[in-house]
Amino acid sequence: MFGRAMPGVVFLGSPDSPPWREPVLGAVLLMFALFGLHRLLTRGTPGFSDGGHAARPPAVTGGGPRSALSRVRDAGCPTGFVGSGAEGFLRAVLVEVVTRGGRAVLSRPEFHRLLDGLLEPPLLALLASRLSVHEDPEEAARRLERCLSAGGEEQLYWFLAADRAPEPLPEHERLHVLLLGAWRHTREVGPGGLLEGESVPTLTVPEAVERLHLFGLTL
Repeated sequence: MFGRAMPGVVFLGSPDSPPWREPVLGAVLLMFALFGLHRLLTRGTPGFSDGGHAARPPAVTGGGPRSALSRVRDAGCPTGFVGSGAEGFLRAVLVEVVTRGGRAVLSRPEFHRLLDGLLEPPLLALLASRLSVHEDPEEAARRLERCLSAGGEEQLYWFLAADRAPEPLPEHERLHVLLLGAWRHTREVGPGGLLEGESVPTLTVPEAVERLHLFGLTL
């Protein structure tokens, strides 16, 4: 069974095998064995990649939803949102406004409708420069008027139920009025966040609240 022997080396094969065959075969088998051991040790290891650095997540390469804010900045006038995905879409807009540097303004009913009133007073205090919650639309309108008259480039987003909207609604290049319900200019957000044939971000109440809590920890 065992062929020729050399000091410290055992060769597999028949006595008639060429003298170079067994060492080469042994080296190949050893290489495959070491490769298999390497795969076994590294398979499923979180953060493993070549060079010992944490692996990057796969890049997003199109096909995903556009930024929620990008869809409301294009409106150019007060816009109502209807459909089964409307509230989820407006939650996503609100979270983007707060976390990206604009100011969201809403009154208590809209606060409860979009976030179930789940932001505690300490968190609201932290977010006060980005999120303003008022008792009624008239108080919210006065706050917006003060912000607009102060000048600057801050973008303002007023979240307002269509059946509570005052007439006429203010219009300004820095003001975006987003109404929950039908209005003169209305967009429908369908199931799964489909807006005008394109997928847009939507958030549930727990998702929106969690993101605002996490953002508050960074302030």
